[in-house]
Amino acid sequence: MRTGQPLEYEDTKDTGSADTARYNLLAYLPDQQYYLLRKASSAAQSFTLVDALNGEELQIPHIPFFSPDKARFVAATNHKGQNNRMEVWTIDPPAFEIANKQAETAGRLTREWAGESDTWRFSGIEWIDVRSFSLTRKRSAAPTDIVGETMHMAHSSTGWVGNLMGATPNR
Repeated sequence: MRTGQPLEYEDTKDTGSADTARYNLLAYLPDQQYYLLRKASSAAQSFTLVDALNGEELQIPHIPFFSPDKARFVAATNHKGQNNRMEVWTIDPPAFEIANKQAETAGRLTREWAGESDTWRFSGIEWIDVRSFSLTRKRSAAPTDIVGETMHMAHSSTGWVGNLMGATPNR
């Protein structure tokens, strides 16, 4: 880390199980100064952002999709039959870049919005501009059909607002 302190993540056996949780460094995000880690076992996986400046960790639902200015990201789970979650976060610049180059590093992530669904799965996230993105949300309509709807999420003075753009059955 920038402080000179190392962080260690070790593969570990789950208590009472033969399953092993394994850590993978997926990326270093130089613009945001974060590491992206994945913890995976045969049962589940989770994603963590680690601040390269101070080691602060944050669990997020999935791999982040960054806005064009890299000041925001959206992360959403997409697991059939599970409670899926979507979150929108803001990343503040490092404090030392803001306040007279002081070596102070405070928490830089702020969750702007979060939503959950046990019937919808989220996919196809694409940023339109720095204040809006689109995604597809899918739901099983019948045993063989999946209905997909395009949703446009936009940031307004009252927060994040979603508008459905249309539904299409996939066969």
